[in-house]
Amino acid sequence: MNHFPFAAVLHAGNSEGDALIRQFCAQLQVSGWKIRGLLPLRGKDPQGHLPMLISDIRDGRSFAISQALGPGSHACSLDPGALAQASGVLREALHERPDLVIVNRFGAVEAAGRGFASEMLALMSEGIPLLTLVSPQYQADWQRFVGTEDCLLPLSEEALLSWPAPRTHWFSRSARRRQRRRFARSSPPVHRPPYCSAAWRRKRCWAGPGHWTRTSAACSAPWSVTCR
Repeated sequence: MNHFPFAAVLHAGNSEGDALIRQFCAQLQVSGWKIRGLLPLRGKDPQGHLPMLISDIRDGRSFAISQALGPGSHACSLDPGALAQASGVLREALHERPDLVIVNRFGAVEAAGRGFASEMLALMSEGIPLLTLVSPQYQADWQRFVGTEDCLLPLSEEALLSWPAPRTHWFSRSARRRQRRRFARSSPPVHRPPYCSAAWRRKRCWAGPGHWTRTSAACSAPWSVTCR
């Protein structure tokens, strides 16, 4: 099983796997996960008329990342300018540090070190869980890219839900933070004597003439004690 905080779902190519990734993303968002990145909307048009579309998970913006080269063209139709614009979504995700980042594909341009390759490396180096799709054609390139062979998931909902990396990351960071907020709301307010904030800055509390009772940063003097 893949225990790394990055994985690629192995799909047969074309648009296979797109619906599964979108469904998985929606399911996590309903559960309260903070998901960022790019979702596949429309794959390559066999007729060459419609552009490939990806969307920003956060606000739904769509990016047309391919150019119409005609039905007889076999050249790469990806639009470098559109890819550069869409890569800003991943750079924003790097600063937001979400629970999971989804990238629509690891394909030919990423295998060559272009496209979203640098943003994906930056996210992985920060330990942010990352999920993408890869076809068998670029499976070996993806494994070299991440430096391990144990980085693939089968095309199934069960495999995605059992991938432990994002669940561990999410619980250790987001869930614990939310638990602290809930605890703070349910706890009674703590009233401290006047000047306690000054005592925290000085790291000392005074319980009488010439008698220093505490030297720690946290003031826990009794109610009758004057802190200064």
